[in-house]
Amino acid sequence: MSPQPGPDRGAGPAGEATRTRALRWGLWGCTTILIVVVALMVVVASIAYIRLGEPDSDFPERLAAAAEAAGDGGMVDLGVAILGPWDAAHLFAPGTDAAAIEACLGFAWDKTELVADHLTADAPGAFVVVKGGEVADYGWHLGGIGFTDWPCGLTPGDETFAVALADDALLLTRAAGE
Repeated sequence: MSPQPGPDRGAGPAGEATRTRALRWGLWGCTTILIVVVALMVVVASIAYIRLGEPDSDFPERLAAAAEAAGDGGMVDLGVAILGPWDAAHLFAPGTDAAAIEACLGFAWDKTELVADHLTADAPGAFVVVKGGEVADYGWHLGGIGFTDWPCGLTPGDETFAVALADDALLLTRAAGE
């Protein structure tokens, strides 16, 4: 004898209601999971953008502190703001394009476009520090520091700047003979 259809076997109005309720809960569960997955993807993408897009460098703060300590009319060496040994430091003015950055560096670098994209007319400029033929530090948030010229390829012993206070900003001018 075969079992008789009943409410728990999908026959009649009670069985249809059970299937409809299960379908609703299934759709709600899938939708909830989809929303959570999309939200997590947005969070991960945001974190990746911030980490890849914004360099974490203390160079501008160290340079500003050294320039402020030197005072108006004083001298500051760029090297005091660079941690550890270094081979070259490059300064890039607003509007510098990626080709000029790579030409200055003398090698291809995967973040050239990223730095160039931040060198708009409103940007204060950018810096790149090279050690052993590789970029050791870089950034474009120079804060209240400006330069009268933007030298490419400063080397240790060749990085002295005169400090001037102009419009509540530090203006660094390459020292004579440098």
